[in-house]
Amino acid sequence: MERIVFFRKQQNWEEEITLLPSEISHLKALRIIQSKKPFQIEFRDGFGNSYVYFFTLGDKRGYKKETISNSVIDENLIVAMPIPQAGKLEFWLQKGTELGISEFHFVNMFYSDRKDLNLQRCEKILMESSSQCKRHLLPKIFTFSNLEEYFNHCFSYNFFYLHPYSKTSLNEKSWQKKEIPIIGPEGGFHEKELELFDKHKILGYSFGKNILRMETAAITILSILKYKRYENGII
Repeated sequence: MERIVFFRKQQNWEEEITLLPSEISHLKALRIIQSKKPFQIEFRDGFGNSYVYFFTLGDKRGYKKETISNSVIDENLIVAMPIPQAGKLEFWLQKGTELGISEFHFVNMFYSDRKDLNLQRCEKILMESSSQCKRHLLPKIFTFSNLEEYFNHCFSYNFFYLHPYSKTSLNEKSWQKKEIPIIGPEGGFHEKELELFDKHKILGYSFGKNILRMETAAITILSILKYKRYENGII
């Protein structure tokens, strides 16, 4: 019997559970509830634990069948960038989740077009995307008011930034552990931000001659970062 996967942020998992309206809507779209056939739902808490409930005869109430503690390794994949506009933000959250990102770091920069974030809406997107791709760990979201604050907060990490006019190609980069790529806004990095990179001895790399949008650059570097981690045995 195929299991549907939902995420819920809660600590207490009783013997009986009632479906939420959003979950019922999803099941209706899949024509599961209407069929009145028994089905199972695996609720995940985002920390590696699963709670399987059995539903029957189209009932909105389910009964706990088993609890599973999954051993899940966090790949520690992080990308830092400004907050994209609405549709592009949702796209990045969805695709980043599917690719296995651990944390989304949103840093306000001088040329940022958007500086506010609806965290509740973002978390809903992350849970829906995590359900769709059946991952166990929910990604986390962190926001920072500027680059200086970001560097001070994440001082234990190594950084590099992407710049189309850098004379150093990404092919020349030596990949390290605990490394975060930084992507600039559509208007590029401000001169003071570039000076800040120099101050912290953070190197810039180029993808090539094409100018990429933020979300394109983010997906590309996340894919490369994940590949390099596997290639070097870091993951």
